[in-house]
Amino acid sequence: MSGWGLGWFGGGQAKKEAPKKAILQLRGQLEMLTKREKHLQNQMDEQDALARKHVSSNKQAAKAALRRKKQFEHSLEQTSAQIMTLEKEIHSIETANINKETLDAMKNAGKAMQQIHAGLTIDKVDTVMYVTPHPPPNTILYLKQANKLTLPAGKTSANNMPSARKSAKPSPQA
Repeated sequence: MSGWGLGWFGGGQAKKEAPKKAILQLRGQLEMLTKREKHLQNQMDEQDALARKHVSSNKQAAKAALRRKKQFEHSLEQTSAQIMTLEKEIHSIETANINKETLDAMKNAGKAMQQIHAGLTIDKVDTVMYVTPHPPPNTILYLKQANKLTLPAGKTSANNMPSARKSAKPSPQA
């Protein structure tokens, strides 16, 4: 029921803002993890320096420093994996958002094409393609001469012109 009524009272805007909000939240988390990664790296370096310092004088302190360094390494690996996961998630959301916007644009283009072709019929195409409204004078003379030679009396060229609809239907062959 959470999506009920989102189209009313400005809820559509919330749907558009959801991916942006999620990406911003993920980027904030990514920034925090990056800082943690740097901090863990500094901690590892400190423990490594401490272990090197105590290697000859205090072996127990050196071993303890190496154990802590190992724990920091493990935490660093986990943090790096989390960073990788967040980056993949951000990429997935961005890709899905681009796909949705592309689909919406294609839907709008389809509606525009339907509006453009709404008044277009086969008969209108036939009249535009096969009958010219005002042919040049030489063409009229030529058509009159051609009609006398090829058409039976009483027929006009407009009646005998093939149309897209007539040629699309198969002619019955007996």
